[in-house]
This record gives sequence, structure tokens and C-alpha cells, in this order.
Amino acid sequence: VKYLKENKLIPDNSIFIPGHSGDMLGGSQLVKVVPEDLKSENISKLILREKFLFDKISTSDAEKIEKTVNSLTANFDKNFENKFAYSVFEDYDIKEKLSKFIVNSSSIFSYFAYENRFPFWDTELVEFFKNVPFKYKKIKLLYDDILVNEYFEKYNVNFKNEIQPSLFDLFKRKIKKTIKPYLPNFVKRKLLYATDWQMYKEITDQMIIQINDDVFKKKCKNVDSYNSIITWWYLNILQD
Repeated sequence: VKYLKENKLIPDNSIFIPGHSGDMLGGSQLVKVVPEDLKSENISKLILREKFLFDKISTSDAEKIEKTVNSLTANFDKNFENKFAYSVFEDYDIKEKLSKFIVNSSSIFSYFAYENRFPFWDTELVEFFKNVPFKYKKIKLLYDDILVNEYFEKYNVNFKNEIQPSLFDLFKRKIKKTIKPYLPNFVKRKLLYATDWQMYKEITDQMIIQINDDVFKKKCKNVDSYNSIITWWYLNILQD
């Protein structure tokens, strides 16, 4: 964005339209993360298992989180006629991950005095996908079908390799995810660096230098997630 602005390659009144995060809305997390038979009483346990990965949680903290999530689930049940357990999990993901990490990254556009729009988060579209049965959201069945047949093929922008992975591919990912925690740290870091196309290592290395937290700097030797470093950096900046 800096390059585009400095070289006057786009007008000053340009509006950026990032694609976050239509795939999640369509069901990319289902099967991969959320089981088809998820029950309401197990939502908080699933959130604890899938969303609190970067550090050990004390028993008391886990109980507080579970209590909070259960209260959110209860409110969801009161406010919505259709009570899909997967949708409660997605709602949590939208509020705690997508809005704070993914969508918030688009603040870079406003930093350079541009506006942005998020067409996938139109209220009507969000409400529609909250109430789609699991079988139509599994591996983005409905979402991909509409995109491919009504838009991509029609306008000749269909890249077949970009379609949602098969159930077998997702099964292989689950096996890898199960094995990963038991790998030595140097192996996990090597795997992380191998797909670091956006050079997050160079960015997060500078963040670690700026963090005034000796405890975390010791932990950084074992961190295998860029998101955890970025989170700690933001918290450290806010505290300062």
C-alpha cells in the first residue's frame, strides 16, 4: 500500500475491498475444526481446545472461560430461533479471531488514508449463513457451488486448485495437527519458516525486541506461532 501510494499508482480516494473472510462464512472451519455432531454443552470445551493453543491454561482460568462461553451460548439460544451448535462456535470465532486479527489487519488502509469495505460481512449475508444446515456448509458445499457455477465459470476466473480440500485432505491435516505438538521445537520452527511467504519471521523478530517482558522473551525460544508473538506485542504496547 505504501508503494502504491508513493508511486501514485492509485487515486487518493481509492477504496480497498479485501476478501476477508468469505470462506469461513461458507463453512471452511466445519469438519476441519467443528465436528458435525457438536452438541451445545460441548461448545465451550471445543473453544478451549481449538482457540487457546499458545500457552497452558490454569484450571481456574479454564473454568472462568468455560463459564463465560456457556453464558454466551445461553444468550445465543434465546435470541435465535434455529439453534445450530456449529453456528455458536462460528459466532465466537468471528468476534474473537476474525474481527480482532483478520479484519483489523485492514487498518493498514486507513493508516494510509484510504477507505475499505467488507462485502462478505453484509448483515443479511451473515444472518443467512448462520442458519444454513451443517450438510450444506460442510467443506463449503453451498458456498463453493454458487461461486463456481454462478460467478467463476461465468466470468472465466475459475481456478480449480483453489476449491476447498476434500474430506480426505482434511483428514490428513487432522493427523498432522495431532502429531505436531509432539515434534521438537526446532522441527516446528523449520516447518513454520518453510511457508513464511509474507516474511512474518522478520516482522515478529522486531516485535520481540520491542517487548519489555523478560518472561515472554524466554518463551519466544519455544514459540511456534506468529499469532502468539503478535498478540503479546499488542498487549505489551497497550500496557505501556
